[in-house]
Amino acid sequence: MSFINSSLVSLLIFSLRVFAGPPVQGIHNFFRVDDHVYRGAQPTNQGFQYLAQIGIKSVLDLREDDYRASAERHVVTNLGMQYVNVPMTGLTPPTEAQISKILALLEDSSTGGVFVHCKRGADRTGAVIAAYRIDHDHWNNTRAFKEAMGLGMSFFQLPRQGYILRFQPRSIEPNEPKTVAKPAEATVRTTAAPATALPAPAISR
Repeated sequence: MSFINSSLVSLLIFSLRVFAGPPVQGIHNFFRVDDHVYRGAQPTNQGFQYLAQIGIKSVLDLREDDYRASAERHVVTNLGMQYVNVPMTGLTPPTEAQISKILALLEDSSTGGVFVHCKRGADRTGAVIAAYRIDHDHWNNTRAFKEAMGLGMSFFQLPRQGYILRFQPRSIEPNEPKTVAKPAEATVRTTAAPATALPAPAISR
């Protein structure tokens, strides 16, 4: 990367962090993507309460399905939100099946607001939101890549950076060629909110 390109990326990072809005208590790296989609790091219990207060209807968790995920599912559903878990590793890009499931949720505005998170809200989340920008908002790959880097994607996340730069929209104009990899199975777990809310257990961080 040239000195000029490095300077431009640094300026973009500064600009995004300045205009991301005031910090949200309980959710580091919180960012409003659009009227329907929000992103951030792993929320605390206070952070989940804030999401419910601003009208979020679904929480998309990109972290592993473990004890923490079970506790989060309980907290989220007791606050009246839907919990969706699409487990991704900390290093690899989403599979074709995973991104198809994720984009179907993010692009369905009838489901209400969606909050997407991983641990830091930067790497797994950054790759997923970049794909959403390209597919839904019709951004070019470079613009989506710069936003992902500006919101904290690690410079060492080379596989995910390459994924963003090569990602092709799911919907292509007629007569435009498109190559799609054969979908692999994705593990997607969805839990709807119960009718009656119960006290939320603490999440160990």
